Amino acid sequence: MAMRIIISTAIVAATVIGASAAEAAVAPGTFTGQTSAKDPLGITVSGSRVTNAYFEGVHMRCTDEDQYDTLKGKYRMQAKSRARIGSSRRFKVKKTTHGGASTWTLAGRFNARGASASGTLSIHQRFNIQNYLDPKGSITCDSGKIKFTVSRR
Repeated sequence: MAMRIIISTAIVAATVIGASAAEAAVAPGTFTGQTSAKDPLGITVSGSRVTNAYFEGVHMRCTDEDQYDTLKGKYRMQAKSRARIGSSRRFKVKKTTHGGASTWTLAGRFNARGASASGTLSIHQRFNIQNYLDPKGSITCDSGKIKFTVSRR
């Protein structure tokens, strides 16, 4: 009987330790920084998740030779998220809008202390000839992979 209690206790302890080790410990807070092109970018961490992400002013190039920067200020691109921070401190936020016509992905990794993160941002949008976002549009605009760094505010 005593052996069963010891084994049961060991299994419970291993399960609790394993569950907490599966998600990296990054203290809650706001992280701000910029892309390699000096465009503002930020994320918010709560619990073991990235709960918000934003960027603004990212330069886009299109297949019809057009170019533009994404919106800034109160119209900036942002997403509420529930992206889990994995045991290797990695995260990925993906936002799709307008029926799939606009997609952006922010993927990164926090440093060992959880004080900063770095990664890449990529944006892909599709427009019709009238310049409206359209998932079946013939014009595509892309940011390419842009590096970013953020640190705790």
